[in-house]
This record gives sequence, structure tokens and C-alpha cells, in this order.
Amino acid sequence: PTGKVSYFRVCTTDNHQGPAGADYLYKTLGYRKVYVIDDAETYGIGLAGNFVNEWKNLGGTVLGHVSEPSTTTSYVSLLTQIASLHPDVIYFGGLDSTGGILLRQQMLQVPSLKTLPFAGGDGLVTSTFANTIGLNNGGPVYATVATVDATNTPTAQTFIQQYDAAYGASALGAYSAAAYDATNILIQSIKTALANGAHTPVNSSDSAGAVKFRTAVIAAIQGISYNGVLGHTSFDSNGDTTDKVITVYKLGANSSGKPDWIFASAVTIP
Repeated sequence: PTGKVSYFRVCTTDNHQGPAGADYLYKTLGYRKVYVIDDAETYGIGLAGNFVNEWKNLGGTVLGHVSEPSTTTSYVSLLTQIASLHPDVIYFGGLDSTGGILLRQQMLQVPSLKTLPFAGGDGLVTSTFANTIGLNNGGPVYATVATVDATNTPTAQTFIQQYDAAYGASALGAYSAAAYDATNILIQSIKTALANGAHTPVNSSDSAGAVKFRTAVIAAIQGISYNGVLGHTSFDSNGDTTDKVITVYKLGANSSGKPDWIFASAVTIP
């Protein structure tokens, strides 16, 4: 409302996930016909809508696009209808818990969809999805995440080792390294604000002092040029990262042979 930035994010925006996923499925994997399903919720609708727009721009065919409430327990009837249209891939906008897992499982009940590729956004990139679906159980699964992949970033290797030592080898999430960088950016900006003469509030009742200090921290973040575990971070005038990278993952086996999300590609958004 003030016309001034008051928040920042180290991950690129979700509106890029759908187009990046469409580009990968169409250009890299060569799919041409897609059926799109979303979970009728804000995130899923936006993800699916942006995917559809890019798919059409690429020249691909959208066989259909439906919204199914997250309370849906059976998609078999819908999937049977979809099978008759002979898609190359099914794209889902939503979370693992709002249809992602059930759709992928129930595709196995429709003979012609058993080995069909399934794709979506970061709502699918969870250990729950990976462990529930497992390995060698149907067609390939692809999904996008709106940040740089830490496992393929040289500057993140020490962080990963320390994170694994502290929390266990399976604890690292898709956004763990990004959260670490975000926290350090905030800490560095607080230090900068203090060094430039800003003062913390006198006490919990000092609302005027709180506003002044918060404003100083915001200004420090806006102007930051930070080198973290995921590389360099700075922010544009909207508070969004200038390092606009979408990572594509494929469900597969990790080094221990267990189901996991494996790096497939990185897409840099212009």
C-alpha cells in the first residue's frame, strides 16, 4: 500500500514454475499433448494456469484442464476419460496432499496410464511423495522447485555436510539452503543497519523506534549484495531475487538406493 518494498525473497516467484516445467517437458522431453489438473486452490490454479499458457505458446496441445477439489478421494473416473484422449503427460497443479499422491497412485488403475509421465510443481517435491510412490512403480515423475539446487552448487557442499551431521542425511529439504541464505541475509542487514547508526527499540513499547529500525533493516536488505551457500543474491525493486533459477527434479533413487528427488535440470528465467 505504501508503494515501498517491505519484504524480500531469495527464491524466484511461483509464476515461473509452470512455464519452466512446460519448457522442460516440451523442449527437452519432447511431449506434445498434455492434460492438466489442479486442486482448485490458489497455488495450484496459478501453477496450472501459467503452465497452460506457456504450453500453448510453445505450440503444444492442451487436451483439457479441470479443477478437482482437494477433498477428492477418487480420480479414477476422470483418469479413465483422460486415457481416451491419449495424452503424452499429465500435469498437476497442487500439493502432494491435495491430490498429487492420489493421482499418481490411481494412474496405475488405468491400464494405458500406468507408464504415463506425471509432472507438477514444488508441492510434489516432498519426502512423503517420494516414499509413498516409491521406485519402479509406474511412469516417470517430474517437478519444479523455485530455487537453486544445493546438491549441484559447489559453494553449498560444506553447508550440506554440516546440515546432514546436525539433522541426518535425509533431512535436507528443497528450500533448506535457501532458508539458510535468507537468515544470513537478514543477520547481515541488521548488522549493516546498526553500523550505519540505526538503533534498536528501547523496549517492547517503543513502536516508533521499532518502525525506524525496521525501515533501516529493509533499506540494508534492498541494497545488499550477498554471496551465500547458493551463490550470489541481490534484489530487484520488487524485492525479488535477481538470481531467477527454477530447478527440475525427477523422482528416482538416491545414493542409498532410496526414493528421492534427483536433480534433472536448471532453468534460468530471463
